[in-house]
Amino acid sequence: MRLNLRDLDRRVVLERGDTGQDSAGEAVTEYVHVARVWAKVQSVSGAEAFAAQQRYATVTHRIWIQYRADVTPEHRIVIDGRPFDVFEVIEFGRQEWLEIRATARAE
Repeated sequence: MRLNLRDLDRRVVLERGDTGQDSAGEAVTEYVHVARVWAKVQSVSGAEAFAAQQRYATVTHRIWIQYRADVTPEHRIVIDGRPFDVFEVIEFGRQEWLEIRATARAE
């Protein structure tokens, strides 16, 4: 895919998950703001499934940003207030672009 800076038309927030414990000793993940960056966002597919007798939908997106060495699947991306869990980060070019594949649960 050929990208240029004009293709990056959405502002998104990168957040990193930090795991800790709540007052009951349960593991909880809190997200810390890392950066606000320009991105190209493309919806790829949607699927419905049944889990614990509840129906939910997952939506898969591809998100392109300028290369950053610190983006991993332990991050999430927030688009218009909606969090997307990162499940794959692919480098394109020589440290030019990242394609981030992410999912969100639509309840």
